[in-house]
Amino acid sequence: MLERLLVQGFAVIKELSLELGPGLTVLSGETGAGKSIIADAVSLLVGGRTSADVIRSGCERALVQGVFRVQDAGVENLLNVQGVADAGELIVTREITASRSGCRVNGQSVTQGFLRQLGAYLVDIHGQHEHQSLFAPAAHQKLIDRFAGTRAAELLAALAVEVKHYEQCQHELKENPESESERLRLLDLLNYQIQEIDAAKVKLDEEDELKRERQTLLSFERLRGAVERCHAELSGGGRGRDVSDLVSRSAAELKEMRQLSTELESISATLEQAGYLLQDAIGELGVLKASLYFDQGRLEEIEQRLEHLAKLKRKYGRSLEAVLAFRAEAQKSRERLHDAAERYAALAQSMALRQERYKRLAGELSILREKHSHELCQLAQANIRELGMSSGRLSISVTRHPDAMNLRGAESMELLFSANLGEEPKPLAKIASGGEISRVMLALKAVFSNLDDIPTLVFDEIDSGVGGKAALAVAEKIAAVSRHKQVLCVSHLAPVAALADHHLYVRKEDSEGRTTVSVEYLYGQARVRELARMLGGRETTAALEHAEELLVKSRTRWQR
Repeated sequence: MLERLLVQGFAVIKELSLELGPGLTVLSGETGAGKSIIADAVSLLVGGRTSADVIRSGCERALVQGVFRVQDAGVENLLNVQGVADAGELIVTREITASRSGCRVNGQSVTQGFLRQLGAYLVDIHGQHEHQSLFAPAAHQKLIDRFAGTRAAELLAALAVEVKHYEQCQHELKENPESESERLRLLDLLNYQIQEIDAAKVKLDEEDELKRERQTLLSFERLRGAVERCHAELSGGGRGRDVSDLVSRSAAELKEMRQLSTELESISATLEQAGYLLQDAIGELGVLKASLYFDQGRLEEIEQRLEHLAKLKRKYGRSLEAVLAFRAEAQKSRERLHDAAERYAALAQSMALRQERYKRLAGELSILREKHSHELCQLAQANIRELGMSSGRLSISVTRHPDAMNLRGAESMELLFSANLGEEPKPLAKIASGGEISRVMLALKAVFSNLDDIPTLVFDEIDSGVGGKAALAVAEKIAAVSRHKQVLCVSHLAPVAALADHHLYVRKEDSEGRTTVSVEYLYGQARVRELARMLGGRETTAALEHAEELLVKSRTRWQR
Protein backbone atom coordinates (compact mmCIF):
# COMPACT_ATOMS: atom_id res chain seq x y z
CA MET A 1 0.00 0.00 0.00
CA LEU A 2 0.94 3.69 -0.19
CA GLU A 3 2.43 4.58 3.19
CA ARG A 4 3.78 8.09 2.66
CA LEU A 5 3.18 10.84 0.12
CA LEU A 6 5.40 13.90 -0.32
CA VAL A 7 4.38 16.72 -2.65
CA GLN A 8 6.46 19.86 -3.30
CA GLY A 9 5.92 22.76 -5.73
CA PHE A 10 2.99 21.01 -7.41
CA ALA A 11 0.12 23.27 -8.62
CA VAL A 12 -0.95 25.30 -5.55
CA ILE A 13 0.77 22.90 -3.12
CA LYS A 14 3.95 24.40 -1.71
CA GLU A 15 4.86 21.38 0.43
CA LEU A 16 2.74 18.56 1.77
CA SER A 17 3.68 15.36 3.60
CA LEU A 18 1.06 12.71 4.36
CA GLU A 19 1.27 9.49 6.36
CA LEU A 20 -1.33 7.07 5.00
CA GLY A 21 -2.74 3.95 6.61
CA PRO A 22 -4.75 0.90 5.59
CA GLY A 23 -8.51 0.86 5.13
CA LEU A 24 -10.50 3.88 4.00
CA THR A 25 -8.94 7.34 3.96
CA VAL A 26 -11.31 10.18 3.03
CA LEU A 27 -10.15 13.61 1.85
CA SER A 28 -12.84 16.24 2.31
CA GLY A 29 -12.97 20.01 2.10
CA GLU A 30 -14.66 22.91 0.39
CA THR A 31 -15.10 22.82 -3.38
CA GLY A 32 -11.85 23.94 -5.02
CA ALA A 33 -9.76 23.31 -1.90
CA GLY A 34 -7.30 21.14 -3.82
CA LYS A 35 -8.45 17.61 -2.93
CA SER A 36 -8.24 16.36 -6.51
CA ILE A 37 -4.74 17.82 -6.83
CA ILE A 38 -3.60 15.23 -4.29
CA ALA A 39 -5.19 12.48 -6.38
CA ASP A 40 -3.43 13.94 -9.45
CA ALA A 41 -0.13 13.77 -7.56
CA VAL A 42 -0.68 10.07 -6.85
CA SER A 43 -1.39 9.49 -10.55
CA LEU A 44 2.10 10.83 -11.38
CA LEU A 45 3.63 8.10 -9.20
CA VAL A 46 2.12 5.43 -11.45
CA GLY A 47 3.24 6.96 -14.75
CA GLY A 48 0.56 9.59 -15.37
CA ARG A 49 1.27 12.26 -17.95
CA THR A 50 2.24 15.76 -16.93
CA SER A 51 3.80 18.99 -18.16
CA ALA A 52 5.73 21.95 -16.84
CA ASP A 53 2.40 23.74 -16.26
CA VAL A 54 2.00 21.85 -12.97
CA ILE A 55 5.05 23.57 -11.44
CA ARG A 56 3.97 26.04 -8.76
CA SER A 57 4.62 29.64 -9.72
CA GLY A 58 7.99 30.76 -8.39
CA CYS A 59 9.33 27.20 -8.02
CA GLU A 60 12.03 25.66 -10.20
CA ARG A 61 10.55 22.17 -10.00
CA ALA A 62 7.62 20.06 -8.87
CA LEU A 63 8.32 16.87 -6.94
CA VAL A 64 6.03 13.99 -5.97
CA GLN A 65 7.36 11.06 -3.97
CA GLY A 66 5.56 8.01 -2.65
CA VAL A 67 6.69 5.18 -0.38
CA PHE A 68 4.94 1.89 -1.13
CA ARG A 69 4.97 -1.31 0.88
CA VAL A 70 4.04 -4.16 -1.46
CA GLN A 71 4.70 -7.88 -1.76
CA ASP A 72 3.92 -9.06 -5.26
CA ALA A 73 5.78 -11.48 -7.52
CA GLY A 74 4.93 -9.33 -10.54
CA VAL A 75 6.56 -6.29 -8.92
CA GLU A 76 9.61 -8.34 -7.94
CA ASN A 77 10.03 -9.67 -11.49
CA LEU A 78 9.62 -6.23 -12.99
CA LEU A 79 12.25 -4.76 -10.68
CA ASN A 80 14.66 -7.62 -11.45
CA VAL A 81 14.29 -7.13 -15.20
CA GLN A 82 14.92 -3.39 -14.81
CA GLY A 83 17.81 -3.97 -12.42
CA VAL A 84 16.23 -1.93 -9.61
CA ALA A 85 17.28 -2.86 -6.09
CA ASP A 86 14.38 -4.13 -3.94
CA ALA A 87 14.93 -3.04 -0.35
CA GLY A 88 11.53 -4.18 0.94
CA GLU A 89 9.88 -0.90 0.04
CA LEU A 90 9.45 1.12 -3.13
CA ILE A 91 10.33 4.79 -3.19
CA VAL A 92 8.86 6.23 -6.37
CA THR A 93 9.78 9.79 -7.36
CA ARG A 94 8.59 12.09 -10.14
CA GLU A 95 10.42 15.36 -10.68
CA ILE A 96 9.16 17.90 -13.22
CA THR A 97 11.20 20.86 -14.42
CA ALA A 98 10.66 23.31 -17.26
CA SER A 99 12.68 21.10 -19.61
CA ARG A 100 12.09 17.51 -18.48
CA SER A 101 10.18 15.02 -16.36
CA GLY A 102 12.32 12.51 -14.45
CA CYS A 103 11.22 9.19 -12.91
CA ARG A 104 13.11 7.24 -10.25
CA VAL A 105 12.43 4.02 -8.36
CA ASN A 106 14.58 3.40 -5.29
CA GLY A 107 16.94 6.09 -6.54
CA GLN A 108 17.43 4.58 -10.01
CA SER A 109 16.27 6.44 -13.11
CA VAL A 110 13.53 4.66 -15.06
CA THR A 111 11.32 5.53 -18.01
CA GLN A 112 7.76 6.75 -17.71
CA GLY A 113 6.69 3.61 -19.56
CA PHE A 114 8.32 1.42 -16.90
CA LEU A 115 6.61 3.47 -14.20
CA ARG A 116 3.24 2.80 -15.88
CA GLN A 117 4.02 -0.94 -15.89
CA LEU A 118 4.98 -0.83 -12.22
CA GLY A 119 2.01 1.37 -11.35
CA ALA A 120 -0.39 -1.25 -12.72
CA TYR A 121 0.61 -3.39 -9.72
CA LEU A 122 0.40 -0.57 -7.16
CA VAL A 123 -2.58 1.75 -7.64
CA ASP A 124 -5.91 1.75 -9.48
CA ILE A 125 -7.09 5.34 -9.93
CA HIS A 126 -10.65 6.28 -10.78
CA GLY A 127 -11.12 9.98 -11.45
CA GLN A 128 -14.19 11.91 -12.55
CA HIS A 129 -13.02 11.85 -16.17
CA GLU A 130 -12.96 8.05 -16.10
CA HIS A 131 -16.75 8.01 -16.36
CA GLN A 132 -16.06 8.61 -20.05
CA SER A 133 -14.23 5.28 -20.33
CA LEU A 134 -17.51 3.51 -19.57
CA PHE A 135 -19.00 5.06 -22.68
CA ALA A 136 -16.57 3.22 -25.00
CA PRO A 137 -17.63 -0.35 -25.94
CA ALA A 138 -13.96 -1.30 -26.43
CA ALA A 139 -13.44 -0.62 -22.72
CA HIS A 140 -16.35 -2.93 -21.88
CA GLN A 141 -14.75 -5.79 -23.79
CA LYS A 142 -11.46 -5.23 -21.95
CA LEU A 143 -13.36 -5.41 -18.63
CA ILE A 144 -14.93 -8.72 -19.64
CA ASP A 145 -11.60 -10.15 -20.76
CA ARG A 146 -9.97 -8.98 -17.55
CA PHE A 147 -12.75 -10.65 -15.56
CA ALA A 148 -12.29 -13.87 -17.57
CA GLY A 149 -8.76 -14.12 -16.15
CA THR A 150 -5.46 -15.48 -17.42
CA ARG A 151 -6.96 -17.86 -19.98
CA ALA A 152 -8.57 -14.94 -21.81
CA ALA A 153 -5.24 -13.11 -21.79
CA GLU A 154 -3.51 -16.22 -23.20
CA LEU A 155 -6.10 -16.57 -25.95
CA LEU A 156 -5.81 -12.89 -26.90
CA ALA A 157 -2.02 -13.25 -27.12
CA ALA A 158 -2.42 -16.36 -29.30
CA LEU A 159 -4.92 -14.54 -31.55
CA ALA A 160 -2.42 -11.72 -31.99
CA VAL A 161 0.20 -14.22 -33.21
CA GLU A 162 -2.19 -15.75 -35.74
CA VAL A 163 -3.29 -12.33 -37.02
CA LYS A 164 0.31 -11.21 -37.40
CA HIS A 165 1.33 -14.27 -39.42
CA TYR A 166 -1.85 -14.13 -41.51
CA GLU A 167 -1.17 -10.50 -42.42
CA GLN A 168 2.45 -11.32 -43.27
CA CYS A 169 1.29 -14.06 -45.69
CA GLN A 170 -1.29 -11.68 -47.11
CA HIS A 171 1.38 -9.04 -47.71
CA GLU A 172 3.64 -11.57 -49.47
CA LEU A 173 0.77 -12.72 -51.65
CA LYS A 174 0.17 -9.14 -52.77
CA GLU A 175 3.81 -8.97 -53.88
CA ASN A 176 3.41 -12.18 -55.90
CA PRO A 177 2.42 -11.76 -59.58
CA GLU A 178 -1.25 -12.48 -60.16
CA SER A 179 -0.84 -14.25 -63.54
CA GLU A 180 1.58 -16.55 -65.29
CA SER A 181 2.10 -14.04 -68.11
CA GLU A 182 3.07 -11.38 -65.56
CA ARG A 183 5.47 -13.82 -63.88
CA LEU A 184 7.14 -14.64 -67.21
CA ARG A 185 7.41 -10.96 -68.13
CA LEU A 186 9.12 -10.19 -64.83
CA LEU A 187 11.41 -13.20 -65.21
CA ASP A 188 12.47 -12.03 -68.67
CA LEU A 189 13.23 -8.54 -67.38
CA LEU A 190 15.21 -9.84 -64.42
CA ASN A 191 17.19 -12.23 -66.64
CA TYR A 192 18.15 -9.37 -68.96
CA GLN A 193 19.20 -7.13 -66.05
CA ILE A 194 21.27 -9.83 -64.38
CA GLN A 195 22.93 -10.84 -67.68
CA GLU A 196 23.76 -7.23 -68.51
CA ILE A 197 25.46 -6.69 -65.15
CA ASP A 198 27.23 -10.06 -65.26
CA ALA A 199 28.49 -9.43 -68.81
CA ALA A 200 30.11 -6.22 -67.64
CA LYS A 201 32.20 -8.16 -65.05
CA VAL A 202 32.10 -5.22 -62.71
CA LYS A 203 34.86 -4.86 -60.13
CA LEU A 204 34.34 -2.46 -57.26
CA ASP A 205 37.75 -0.71 -57.51
CA GLU A 206 38.22 -0.72 -61.29
CA GLU A 207 36.61 2.67 -61.93
CA ASP A 208 39.19 4.55 -59.85
CA GLU A 209 42.05 2.61 -61.48
CA LEU A 210 40.74 3.38 -64.98
CA LYS A 211 40.44 7.07 -64.18
CA ARG A 212 44.01 7.21 -62.92
CA GLU A 213 45.31 5.44 -66.06
CA ARG A 214 43.26 7.74 -68.29
CA GLN A 215 44.73 10.77 -66.55
CA THR A 216 48.23 9.43 -67.16
CA LEU A 217 47.54 8.94 -70.87
CA LEU A 218 45.98 12.39 -71.21
CA SER A 219 49.15 13.87 -69.63
CA PHE A 220 51.51 11.93 -71.97
CA GLU A 221 52.95 14.99 -73.83
CA ARG A 222 53.85 16.75 -70.59
CA LEU A 223 55.57 13.60 -69.31
CA ARG A 224 57.54 12.97 -72.50
CA GLY A 225 58.68 16.62 -72.74
CA ALA A 226 59.89 16.63 -69.15
CA VAL A 227 61.84 13.35 -69.59
CA GLU A 228 63.49 14.49 -72.83
CA ARG A 229 64.48 17.89 -71.47
CA CYS A 230 65.98 16.48 -68.31
CA HIS A 231 67.86 13.77 -70.19
CA ALA A 232 69.27 16.30 -72.67
CA GLU A 233 70.44 18.70 -69.97
CA LEU A 234 72.09 16.04 -67.85
CA SER A 235 73.69 14.15 -70.76
CA GLY A 236 75.20 17.28 -72.35
CA GLY A 237 72.75 17.49 -75.21
CA GLY A 238 75.45 16.55 -77.79
CA ARG A 239 77.78 19.30 -76.52
CA GLY A 240 80.39 16.99 -75.03
CA ARG A 241 80.68 15.34 -71.70
CA ASP A 242 77.57 14.92 -69.59
CA VAL A 243 77.16 16.27 -66.07
CA SER A 244 78.35 13.06 -64.50
CA ASP A 245 81.69 13.31 -66.38
CA LEU A 246 82.19 16.87 -65.14
CA VAL A 247 81.47 15.84 -61.59
CA SER A 248 83.78 12.83 -61.82
CA ARG A 249 86.67 14.98 -63.26
CA SER A 250 86.23 17.46 -60.44
CA ALA A 251 86.29 14.65 -57.90
CA ALA A 252 89.51 13.20 -59.37
CA GLU A 253 91.24 16.58 -59.49
CA LEU A 254 90.40 17.39 -55.89
CA LYS A 255 91.47 13.94 -54.81
CA GLU A 256 94.96 14.59 -56.16
CA MET A 257 95.12 17.77 -54.07
CA ARG A 258 93.88 16.20 -50.82
CA GLN A 259 97.39 16.32 -49.30
CA LEU A 260 97.23 20.09 -49.44
CA SER A 261 93.91 20.32 -47.59
CA THR A 262 92.21 17.72 -45.44
CA GLU A 263 88.75 19.15 -46.32
CA LEU A 264 89.29 18.24 -49.99
CA GLU A 265 89.23 14.53 -49.25
CA SER A 266 85.62 14.70 -47.93
CA ILE A 267 84.49 16.94 -50.79
CA SER A 268 86.15 14.67 -53.34
CA ALA A 269 84.37 11.61 -51.91
CA THR A 270 81.01 13.37 -52.02
CA LEU A 271 81.49 14.43 -55.65
CA GLU A 272 82.61 10.95 -56.61
CA GLN A 273 79.41 9.45 -55.11
CA ALA A 274 77.29 12.12 -56.82
CA GLY A 275 78.87 11.22 -60.14
CA TYR A 276 77.82 7.61 -59.78
CA LEU A 277 74.26 8.62 -58.87
CA LEU A 278 74.04 11.01 -61.82
CA GLN A 279 75.24 8.29 -64.18
CA ASP A 280 72.46 6.00 -62.89
CA ALA A 281 69.81 8.74 -63.23
CA ILE A 282 70.89 9.64 -66.77
CA GLY A 283 70.77 5.97 -67.74
CA GLU A 284 67.28 5.48 -66.28
CA LEU A 285 66.03 8.62 -68.03
CA GLY A 286 67.39 7.30 -71.28
CA VAL A 287 65.62 3.99 -70.86
CA LEU A 288 62.38 5.74 -69.93
CA LYS A 289 62.70 8.10 -72.91
CA ALA A 290 63.10 5.19 -75.26
CA SER A 291 60.15 3.33 -73.77
CA LEU A 292 57.65 6.16 -73.78
CA TYR A 293 54.83 5.41 -76.16
CA PHE A 294 51.39 7.01 -76.43
CA ASP A 295 48.76 4.25 -76.76
CA GLN A 296 45.75 5.93 -78.38
CA GLY A 297 43.93 2.60 -78.57
CA ARG A 298 44.25 2.06 -74.82
CA LEU A 299 42.86 5.52 -74.12
CA GLU A 300 39.83 4.81 -76.31
CA GLU A 301 39.39 1.46 -74.60
CA ILE A 302 39.42 3.13 -71.18
CA GLU A 303 36.91 5.79 -72.30
CA GLN A 304 34.55 3.11 -73.61
CA ARG A 305 34.80 1.10 -70.38
CA LEU A 306 34.11 4.14 -68.22
CA GLU A 307 31.11 5.05 -70.35
CA HIS A 308 29.78 1.49 -70.06
CA LEU A 309 30.12 1.63 -66.28
CA ALA A 310 28.38 5.02 -66.24
CA LYS A 311 25.49 3.56 -68.25
CA LEU A 312 25.13 0.74 -65.72
CA LYS A 313 25.07 3.26 -62.87
CA ARG A 314 22.40 5.34 -64.62
CA LYS A 315 20.22 2.23 -64.93
CA TYR A 316 20.89 0.38 -61.68
CA GLY A 317 22.39 2.69 -59.08
CA ARG A 318 24.53 5.72 -58.35
CA SER A 319 27.65 3.66 -57.67
CA LEU A 320 29.14 0.31 -58.65
CA GLU A 321 28.28 -0.91 -55.15
CA ALA A 322 24.65 -0.02 -55.84
CA VAL A 323 24.79 -1.79 -59.22
CA LEU A 324 26.02 -5.00 -57.59
CA ALA A 325 23.43 -4.65 -54.81
CA PHE A 326 20.73 -4.31 -57.47
CA ARG A 327 22.02 -7.46 -59.09
CA ALA A 328 21.86 -9.36 -55.79
CA GLU A 329 18.28 -8.24 -55.18
CA ALA A 330 17.32 -9.10 -58.75
CA GLN A 331 18.74 -12.59 -58.19
CA LYS A 332 16.55 -13.02 -55.10
CA SER A 333 13.49 -11.83 -57.01
CA ARG A 334 14.28 -14.22 -59.84
CA GLU A 335 14.57 -17.11 -57.41
CA ARG A 336 11.22 -16.19 -55.89
CA LEU A 337 9.61 -16.04 -59.30
CA HIS A 338 11.05 -19.37 -60.40
CA ASP A 339 9.01 -21.14 -57.74
CA ALA A 340 6.19 -18.58 -57.54
CA ALA A 341 3.47 -21.14 -58.15
CA GLU A 342 4.72 -23.35 -55.32
CA ARG A 343 5.20 -20.33 -53.08
CA TYR A 344 1.71 -19.05 -53.81
CA ALA A 345 0.23 -22.41 -52.86
CA ALA A 346 2.33 -22.51 -49.67
CA LEU A 347 1.22 -19.01 -48.66
CA ALA A 348 -2.42 -19.78 -49.39
CA GLN A 349 -2.12 -22.96 -47.33
CA SER A 350 -0.47 -21.06 -44.47
CA MET A 351 -3.24 -18.44 -44.52
CA ALA A 352 -5.91 -21.15 -44.42
CA LEU A 353 -4.12 -22.77 -41.49
CA ARG A 354 -3.90 -19.43 -39.66
CA GLN A 355 -7.60 -18.82 -40.28
CA GLU A 356 -8.44 -22.25 -38.93
CA ARG A 357 -6.36 -21.70 -35.80
CA TYR A 358 -7.80 -18.22 -35.36
CA LYS A 359 -11.37 -19.50 -35.55
CA ARG A 360 -10.63 -22.24 -33.04
CA LEU A 361 -8.97 -19.81 -30.59
CA ALA A 362 -11.61 -17.12 -31.16
CA GLY A 363 -14.33 -19.72 -30.62
CA GLU A 364 -12.84 -20.73 -27.29
CA LEU A 365 -12.55 -17.06 -26.33
CA SER A 366 -16.18 -16.44 -27.33
CA ILE A 367 -17.36 -19.24 -25.06
CA LEU A 368 -15.19 -17.91 -22.24
CA ARG A 369 -16.50 -14.39 -22.75
CA GLU A 370 -20.13 -15.50 -22.84
CA LYS A 371 -19.75 -17.35 -19.56
CA HIS A 372 -17.85 -14.64 -17.71
CA SER A 373 -19.77 -11.69 -19.16
CA HIS A 374 -23.00 -13.04 -17.65
CA GLU A 375 -21.20 -13.70 -14.35
CA LEU A 376 -19.75 -10.19 -14.37
CA CYS A 377 -23.19 -8.70 -15.07
CA GLN A 378 -24.75 -10.68 -12.22
CA LEU A 379 -22.10 -9.60 -9.70
CA ALA A 380 -22.12 -5.98 -10.84
CA GLN A 381 -25.92 -5.95 -10.96
CA ALA A 382 -26.05 -7.18 -7.34
CA ASN A 383 -23.74 -4.32 -6.38
CA ILE A 384 -25.86 -1.85 -8.37
CA ARG A 385 -28.97 -2.89 -6.49
CA GLU A 386 -27.11 -2.57 -3.18
CA LEU A 387 -26.24 0.94 -4.29
CA GLY A 388 -29.85 2.04 -4.24
CA MET A 389 -31.00 1.11 -7.74
CA SER A 390 -33.26 -1.80 -6.88
CA SER A 391 -34.47 -2.17 -10.48
CA GLY A 392 -31.06 -1.73 -12.04
CA ARG A 393 -30.19 -4.24 -14.74
CA LEU A 394 -26.88 -4.80 -16.50
CA SER A 395 -26.65 -6.89 -19.66
CA ILE A 396 -24.34 -7.52 -22.59
CA SER A 397 -24.88 -6.72 -26.26
CA VAL A 398 -22.79 -8.95 -28.56
CA THR A 399 -22.05 -8.22 -32.22
CA ARG A 400 -20.50 -11.15 -34.10
CA HIS A 401 -17.75 -10.75 -36.71
CA PRO A 402 -17.44 -14.33 -37.97
CA ASP A 403 -15.33 -13.60 -41.06
CA ALA A 404 -13.03 -10.97 -39.61
CA MET A 405 -9.53 -11.58 -38.27
CA ASN A 406 -8.72 -8.90 -35.72
CA LEU A 407 -6.85 -8.71 -32.47
CA ARG A 408 -9.93 -8.61 -30.23
CA GLY A 409 -11.61 -11.82 -31.39
CA ALA A 410 -14.76 -12.74 -33.26
CA GLU A 411 -17.15 -10.33 -31.52
CA SER A 412 -17.46 -6.89 -30.04
CA MET A 413 -19.26 -6.50 -26.71
CA GLU A 414 -21.02 -3.62 -25.03
CA LEU A 415 -22.49 -3.22 -21.56
CA LEU A 416 -26.15 -2.14 -21.49
CA PHE A 417 -27.90 -0.69 -18.45
CA SER A 418 -31.42 0.04 -17.32
CA ALA A 419 -32.08 1.86 -14.05
CA ASN A 420 -35.87 1.56 -14.07
CA LEU A 421 -38.35 -1.28 -14.19
CA GLY A 422 -39.92 -1.82 -17.59
CA GLU A 423 -37.20 0.02 -19.52
CA GLU A 424 -34.99 -1.87 -21.93
CA PRO A 425 -31.26 -1.72 -21.21
CA LYS A 426 -29.43 0.92 -23.25
CA PRO A 427 -25.76 1.78 -23.90
CA LEU A 428 -24.12 3.43 -20.90
CA ALA A 429 -23.37 6.50 -23.01
CA LYS A 430 -27.11 7.22 -23.03
CA ILE A 431 -27.41 7.28 -19.24
CA ALA A 432 -28.25 10.87 -18.40
CA SER A 433 -27.69 10.76 -14.64
CA GLY A 434 -24.16 11.32 -13.38
CA GLY A 435 -25.15 9.63 -10.14
CA GLU A 436 -26.23 6.51 -12.00
CA ILE A 437 -23.04 6.23 -14.03
CA SER A 438 -21.01 6.81 -10.84
CA ARG A 439 -22.75 3.91 -9.14
CA VAL A 440 -22.32 1.63 -12.16
CA MET A 441 -18.60 2.42 -12.13
CA LEU A 442 -18.39 1.76 -8.37
CA ALA A 443 -20.30 -1.50 -8.80
CA LEU A 444 -17.76 -2.69 -11.39
CA LYS A 445 -14.81 -1.49 -9.29
CA ALA A 446 -16.22 -3.44 -6.35
CA VAL A 447 -16.32 -6.62 -8.43
CA PHE A 448 -12.73 -6.27 -9.56
CA SER A 449 -11.47 -5.27 -6.12
CA ASN A 450 -12.19 -8.84 -5.02
CA LEU A 451 -10.33 -10.32 -7.98
CA ASP A 452 -7.08 -8.43 -8.54
CA ASP A 453 -4.08 -7.90 -6.30
CA ILE A 454 -3.75 -4.13 -6.73
CA PRO A 455 -3.41 -2.98 -3.09
CA THR A 456 -4.53 0.66 -3.41
CA LEU A 457 -7.60 2.26 -4.98
CA VAL A 458 -8.03 6.00 -5.47
CA PHE A 459 -11.58 7.32 -5.94
CA ASP A 460 -11.66 10.96 -6.99
CA GLU A 461 -15.30 12.01 -6.36
CA ILE A 462 -16.71 8.72 -7.59
CA ASP A 463 -19.78 9.63 -5.53
CA SER A 464 -20.39 12.74 -7.64
CA GLY A 465 -24.11 13.33 -8.28
CA VAL A 466 -25.20 10.93 -5.53
CA GLY A 467 -27.39 11.93 -2.58
CA GLY A 468 -30.02 10.73 -0.11
CA LYS A 469 -30.29 6.99 0.53
CA ALA A 470 -28.04 6.31 -2.46
CA ALA A 471 -25.25 8.21 -0.71
CA LEU A 472 -25.41 5.84 2.26
CA ALA A 473 -25.37 2.82 -0.07
CA VAL A 474 -22.36 4.24 -1.94
CA ALA A 475 -20.59 4.88 1.35
CA GLU A 476 -21.15 1.32 2.55
CA LYS A 477 -19.93 -0.11 -0.76
CA ILE A 478 -16.74 1.98 -0.66
CA ALA A 479 -16.20 0.91 2.96
CA ALA A 480 -16.74 -2.72 1.97
CA VAL A 481 -14.06 -2.42 -0.71
CA SER A 482 -11.70 -0.88 1.86
CA ARG A 483 -11.89 -3.98 4.04
CA HIS A 484 -9.36 -5.69 1.77
CA LYS A 485 -7.89 -2.72 -0.10
CA GLN A 486 -6.35 0.58 0.86
CA VAL A 487 -8.83 3.17 -0.46
CA LEU A 488 -8.11 6.89 -0.83
CA CYS A 489 -11.38 8.67 -1.53
CA VAL A 490 -11.96 12.33 -2.40
CA SER A 491 -15.55 12.89 -1.36
CA HIS A 492 -18.23 15.49 -0.54
CA LEU A 493 -20.53 12.93 1.07
CA ALA A 494 -20.81 12.86 4.87
CA PRO A 495 -21.84 9.16 4.95
CA VAL A 496 -18.60 8.25 3.13
CA ALA A 497 -16.48 10.38 5.47
CA ALA A 498 -18.26 8.95 8.54
CA LEU A 499 -17.15 5.44 7.55
CA ALA A 500 -13.53 6.43 7.03
CA ASP A 501 -10.72 4.94 9.09
CA HIS A 502 -8.77 8.14 8.49
CA HIS A 503 -10.30 11.54 7.76
CA LEU A 504 -8.16 14.27 6.20
CA TYR A 505 -9.41 17.83 5.76
CA VAL A 506 -7.98 19.74 2.80
CA ARG A 507 -8.05 23.56 2.81
CA LYS A 508 -6.60 26.44 0.87
CA GLU A 509 -4.84 29.17 2.85
CA ASP A 510 -3.55 32.59 1.89
CA SER A 511 -0.17 33.48 3.36
CA GLU A 512 2.34 36.14 2.32
CA GLY A 513 0.34 36.96 -0.77
CA ARG A 514 0.23 33.32 -1.99
CA THR A 515 -2.34 30.55 -1.90
CA THR A 516 -1.29 27.12 -0.76
CA VAL A 517 -2.90 23.83 0.25
CA SER A 518 -2.67 22.27 3.69
CA VAL A 519 -4.05 19.02 5.11
CA GLU A 520 -5.28 18.39 8.66
CA TYR A 521 -5.88 14.96 10.19
CA LEU A 522 -9.31 15.12 11.87
CA TYR A 523 -10.10 13.48 15.20
CA GLY A 524 -12.82 13.86 17.79
CA GLN A 525 -14.88 17.05 17.65
CA ALA A 526 -12.90 18.40 14.69
CA ARG A 527 -14.16 15.46 12.66
CA VAL A 528 -17.71 15.95 13.93
CA ARG A 529 -17.62 19.62 12.88
CA GLU A 530 -16.42 18.66 9.38
CA LEU A 531 -19.21 16.07 9.06
CA ALA A 532 -21.70 18.74 10.10
CA ARG A 533 -20.34 21.05 7.40
CA MET A 534 -20.64 18.26 4.83
CA LEU A 535 -24.24 17.59 5.94
CA GLY A 536 -25.56 21.11 5.82
CA GLY A 537 -22.84 23.67 5.68
CA ARG A 538 -23.43 25.17 9.15
CA GLU A 539 -22.19 24.10 12.56
CA THR A 540 -25.57 24.39 14.26
CA THR A 541 -26.41 22.33 17.33
CA ALA A 542 -28.74 20.16 15.24
CA ALA A 543 -26.10 19.65 12.55
CA LEU A 544 -23.48 18.71 15.13
CA GLU A 545 -25.87 16.26 16.80
CA HIS A 546 -26.72 14.77 13.40
CA ALA A 547 -23.02 14.44 12.57
CA GLU A 548 -22.32 12.80 15.96
CA GLU A 549 -25.17 10.36 15.43
CA LEU A 550 -23.96 9.52 11.91
CA LEU A 551 -20.44 8.88 13.19
CA VAL A 552 -21.65 6.65 16.03
CA LYS A 553 -23.90 4.60 13.74
CA SER A 554 -21.08 4.20 11.24
CA ARG A 555 -18.68 3.02 13.91
CA THR A 556 -21.24 0.56 15.25
CA ARG A 557 -22.02 -0.92 11.84
CA TRP A 558 -18.47 -1.04 10.47
CA GLN A 559 -16.46 -1.66 13.63
CA ARG A 560 -13.10 -3.03 12.52
